[in-house]
Amino acid sequence: MEEDKVKLRSQEDQIFEIEESAAFKSQILRSMIEGFDGKEEISLPIKAAIIEKILLYLKHYKDLEPPVIEKPLRTANLEEILPAWDVDFLNLETEMIFELILAANFLCISPLLDLLCAKLASLLKDKTSEEIRSAFHIKNDFTPEEEAKIREENLWAEME
Repeated sequence: MEEDKVKLRSQEDQIFEIEESAAFKSQILRSMIEGFDGKEEISLPIKAAIIEKILLYLKHYKDLEPPVIEKPLRTANLEEILPAWDVDFLNLETEMIFELILAANFLCISPLLDLLCAKLASLLKDKTSEEIRSAFHIKNDFTPEEEAKIREENLWAEME
């Protein structure tokens, strides 16, 4: 017997289908499906491209247990701590990572949120504030004097 499917509608009105058991990996989708008896379309305030990536993750981990990610990360090289599928999944533009983090949080998919935050942490790990500003296009709005004062007040944070 074929498993029940759930229909999800993106903010652009694109329809996606996913097996109910995969959708149940999201606490929000589970609650909505159980509330609707799984027969109604679920509208989400999420872009189609983001839903597509989330469904890819949910389908992959439908019958698998996602890896538990050590915190804090011991290395910025995710290939050393994650399965190859996850590393490939995370090969994304930074902007999409941020959008996926928001969507995973909204949908209460904790393992996906942990995975995405690990990717973000790997981009920040062992970087100076200047390198982080450059990587994320953040303007430094401190004067040199203000920055020196902040560094002095927070010396403890830079110690190994």
